[in-house]
Amino acid sequence: MSLPTHKLTVLPHLIKWVPKNSAPVRKVISFDLDHTIIKPVKGRFSRTSDDWVFMKYENTEVLATLSKQMAEKPDFHVVFFSNQGGVVSEPKTSKSCLKHVEKIGKVLKYISENDSKLCERIWIYCATKKPASLFGDNKRTRATNLNKVLKSVPPVRKKTIGGVLVTPEMFEHVRKPNRGMFDEFVKDSQEHEESIDLLFFCGDAAGRPKDFSNSDKEFANGLGVPFKLPEEYFN
Repeated sequence: MSLPTHKLTVLPHLIKWVPKNSAPVRKVISFDLDHTIIKPVKGRFSRTSDDWVFMKYENTEVLATLSKQMAEKPDFHVVFFSNQGGVVSEPKTSKSCLKHVEKIGKVLKYISENDSKLCERIWIYCATKKPASLFGDNKRTRATNLNKVLKSVPPVRKKTIGGVLVTPEMFEHVRKPNRGMFDEFVKDSQEHEESIDLLFFCGDAAGRPKDFSNSDKEFANGLGVPFKLPEEYFN
């Protein structure tokens, strides 16, 4: 989905939306995406590219809050770091990839139509799933004799896709709690990491009994920044 505000890049391990006309990056506030900023209309996972709404925390609307904060801090940028375990981006034409790209395109379009200044300062990074077939993780040899036991084929450790060398470790590196998505953002910002003031990371995966993991909290810890829960930050 082509957007006037952002450049879309789909890699085997990462999908990113980088603003086309970005001001210098100095101060950054960062968030998880699903069930922190947006959520499906019903259920846990989006079924279509239209199956999303902005979150509300009691009487606080997420988009209105971000718009107000960014209007008060015109030099700030907002970066979303999201694990997408249900999205396969190799090949780029997979159904899950096409649906996700279209969904985020619609989210950005909605933001742009309501607050273009905010949209121009939004960066989005989504770590995608490593396809088992890409490196032969699930392949087995075919038995030539019924009395022989099937033997596992050693997995491929690297593959060249579109002229780029891709390894299994690349998928793991960009997935929270690892810091790969932040490293990609720093590279895209064309700034030195030392010049970027990352103020906090906010997400719903904090390791509480009801949480599916603690990856958001550990992501913040790994970056050495404060961690915030969305229901606390937006209230």
